[in-house]
Amino acid sequence: MEQVNTCDPVMKNESFPLFGGVRSIIGARRKYSENFKRDAVLLSYNSDKTVKEISNDRGIHRYLLDRWHEEFEELGEKAFPGNGLRKLSPLEEENLRLKRQLADVTEERDILKKAVHTFSKKPK
Repeated sequence: MEQVNTCDPVMKNESFPLFGGVRSIIGARRKYSENFKRDAVLLSYNSDKTVKEISNDRGIHRYLLDRWHEEFEELGEKAFPGNGLRKLSPLEEENLRLKRQLADVTEERDILKKAVHTFSKKPK
């Protein structure tokens, strides 16, 4: 039986005959910390190296670093929050909390309206 190196990005797999039995492990996404992203972006601003050289040194794709640049320029300190969650200011947090509370109270009111309507009908 042939041993497969799991660290190698290409593995033998006979279930993909169209590709000669070779399957690339593309689906595994890497996750980078906020500090890693911020350091890479700041290094590209402060270094004499090109973005391509920095991305190669960091082991990331150049376009990923470009995307981090755009996010950092657009959001500044709020960039790279992690897990898809934005960092909110205290006013934004309060606004979000109040919107959720309003939605809950509106739903309760609608339920009570229906209940009053249902129970106020006279039986036949």
